[in-house]
Amino acid sequence: MRWFVLGIVWAFAFPLFSQKKALIDSLQKELDKHPKPDSIRLKILIELGWQYRNANINKAFEYNQDAIYLAKELKNEAILAKIFNHRGILYRNISDFLEAEKKFYEALHIAEKYQNLQEIAYAYNNLGDLLRITGNSTESIKFMQKAQEIFKKLKDKRGEAYTYIRLSEAFQKLGDLEKAEEMALKCLMLRQNLGNQQDLGAAFNRVGDVLVIREKYNEALEYYQKALDIAITQNDATAKVSALQDIGKVFIRTQRYKEAEKYLMEALEIARKFQSKEQESNIYELLSELYEKQNKIDKAYFYYKKRQALRDTIFSQQRMLQIDQMRVRYDLQQKESENKILKEKLQKEQIIRVLGFIFSFVVLLGGIWIFLNNRKINKINYQLAQKNDEIKNTLKELEEANRQIIAQSQEIEIRNQEIELKNQDFIQSIGYALVIQEAMLPNKAMLDRLLGEYFVIWEPKDIVSGDFYWIAEKEDFLILAVGDCTGHGVPGALMSSLGINALNVVVHERGVIQPSEILEQIHQETFILLHKEASQIIDGMELGVLVIHRSRNMLYYAGAGIPLYYIQEYQLHVLEANKSSVGSNFRNTEPFSEHKIYLEYPTYFYLASDGLKDQFGGKQKKKFGSKQVKNLLKELSSLPMSQQKELISKTLYLWKKEGNEAQTDDITLIGFRYNPIKHFSNTSSYENHYQTN
Repeated sequence: MRWFVLGIVWAFAFPLFSQKKALIDSLQKELDKHPKPDSIRLKILIELGWQYRNANINKAFEYNQDAIYLAKELKNEAILAKIFNHRGILYRNISDFLEAEKKFYEALHIAEKYQNLQEIAYAYNNLGDLLRITGNSTESIKFMQKAQEIFKKLKDKRGEAYTYIRLSEAFQKLGDLEKAEEMALKCLMLRQNLGNQQDLGAAFNRVGDVLVIREKYNEALEYYQKALDIAITQNDATAKVSALQDIGKVFIRTQRYKEAEKYLMEALEIARKFQSKEQESNIYELLSELYEKQNKIDKAYFYYKKRQALRDTIFSQQRMLQIDQMRVRYDLQQKESENKILKEKLQKEQIIRVLGFIFSFVVLLGGIWIFLNNRKINKINYQLAQKNDEIKNTLKELEEANRQIIAQSQEIEIRNQEIELKNQDFIQSIGYALVIQEAMLPNKAMLDRLLGEYFVIWEPKDIVSGDFYWIAEKEDFLILAVGDCTGHGVPGALMSSLGINALNVVVHERGVIQPSEILEQIHQETFILLHKEASQIIDGMELGVLVIHRSRNMLYYAGAGIPLYYIQEYQLHVLEANKSSVGSNFRNTEPFSEHKIYLEYPTYFYLASDGLKDQFGGKQKKKFGSKQVKNLLKELSSLPMSQQKELISKTLYLWKKEGNEAQTDDITLIGFRYNPIKHFSNTSSYENHYQTN
């Protein structure tokens, strides 16, 4: 019934709202009429910056900065409380929470200095909202309730409604849905009575959020649509994004996927344009959910990674640490103020007690008691002087601590800027390293020609990879290798380049095609390069090498830590590898084992680094494991290679997501089908080759 009543109120209130564009145009004209730097121009600049906050964020920052310059020029420090509150909201809207909190605390400090209760309340509410966004809902409620008390005292209904909407969001995060609904309805009723269209749109959105949790999707959709209509009318970009993504969320819940995609993509375009990182992150999460429900795993995974990357940027540990440091500095300032008030109060109380004591003794005892009274006064004054000295020392200690914190903060900020510049250079260098590494790997045309039916999964953990794959053709022999170097990222990539170079030297320059001999010579090559110092301990790399003599349908395989899986007639077989690594100074003197099989039937071959079997995930948060790898390959072997790749990638993605695990190591898997060539002799020229060399 209460939702019906609110709907009736909305129907009557809508025609009363003003148009934001007309207001902005009017303010712009007034600004042109007042070029002189005075208080009138200052008020217009403040209002323009505020009205542009959800329509054009760059203009909002520009007008707000102009207002700061003019306020300082006019020496009007008191008005800066309002301007800084506005600027903090602009930073919050683009998810720069550190700068937002700085501005809110500056606003609070100035407002307290000039006893501006309204701006004190707005600063408390804004700080509470920031705590809610950064994950501290319990603490945020305390700030918002402080703001609410002040707004009620001032009889400021608009400010009171503002606290209700933020309290509703905080209680929802804590799981208290009854309180969340109560606060949302109080906000809506107040804003209906006030008749401000823009504020009312946010209230409709909040009510819609509560209805979604209650799974009343049709009613929620009505309120979201009302919020969207207002946002469009007001040219409010932030509100429009909120309404569009909320409508998209309802369409996902009600399985109206095409409509959900349309609304979410429109919201994403606006959020990117206005640099609203928090909203952009939320939309990525909804898009990932949308595509996962449609079983479009590639797209779901793509937006999941986009969301994770953006959330890491928004909520990095360093930024949260800086926010905590800002909060500590404010607490110190508060303690200084409290100590100053306590000192003044103590002095007044002491004076009153002394005067009362003197008066009583003069009246009752007369002149004889004056001497005694003076002694007591001297004693009290001495105690007061001691207490004053203690207070002064405490204040000095607090001032010194505050100076140290400010100096440390400035040093941290400089170091952060240096680190950010170095990180940018490093990321650019790593990006170029990836281009070089990909150029060293076999290209698609070469793989298509030599393997025919095949797939390659190559997923670095950290941009560049310690895994590599290599292929060559020597006369009638096909040679394929997969390597897994110690480590990942830059160290692993450097090792992989050594492995590729060693393969080129041993196979192309020396003409070696026997797998076990290839491993032995690469071991010698890399060992010499990696162990120039006797005390160095390097694990080297795992390497698997297979050679197919195509005209004889013979396969030869040797592996150092990497086994070869193959499937014939739906049966999975494994050619085991030696346990030692190539290039390691821990390797024993035992020669590398070599396997030989005759390829009578069509056969599927798979070479993989240990990144796949060692990937953590699943409900139990355990490794994928060799057994599961084997079962997966056997189960998919009857499918075309392209479908095998898609289903293996999908299985890996779901395994990681189910366990909420990041990628553990570099992952490489190559699979191909070999169709035997019919021939009439079983004698291998491969064997003849090695008998004559």
